[in-house]
Amino acid sequence: MQRIGVISDTHGFLDPRVHDVFTGVDRIVHAGDIGIGILEELELIAPVRAVLGNNDHWDFDLPVAIRLEVEGVTFQVAHMARHILPPPASVTIHGHTHIAEVIRTREGLLVNPGSASRPRGGRGPSVALVEVAEGMVKNARIVGLDSIGTESTSSP
Repeated sequence: MQRIGVISDTHGFLDPRVHDVFTGVDRIVHAGDIGIGILEELELIAPVRAVLGNNDHWDFDLPVAIRLEVEGVTFQVAHMARHILPPPASVTIHGHTHIAEVIRTREGLLVNPGSASRPRGGRGPSVALVEVAEGMVKNARIVGLDSIGTESTSSP
């Protein structure tokens, strides 16, 4: 089983509670709008893959979108959903809206971790955890940073 920490829209501030939530993850995916110093700090926790956000253009040499495979599960990651290109992946990760959600679609799972620093939609700061094994998503959930231990859960 691989545990993946998913984060987006940090905008230069990494909430210290992210370290607690991401303790023990195998890798971290950052879906853009990063800010200076954030990737280096996340690398202290686990290896990081990241994409450019609309506020990152001159700060980083990162792709706009990536595809990766973890434990037989295909992921595609982009800051804005419009940068996601076919074919669909098992898990699509994006940020930009600052609104956390895990949604099951016909194509697979859509994960937006919300914003770890500037949330919208009446929720506090959040990240997501995705667990995969043997070619399947075993669990995907949003973790609110304001109430570590009380998680808003949505599973496939």
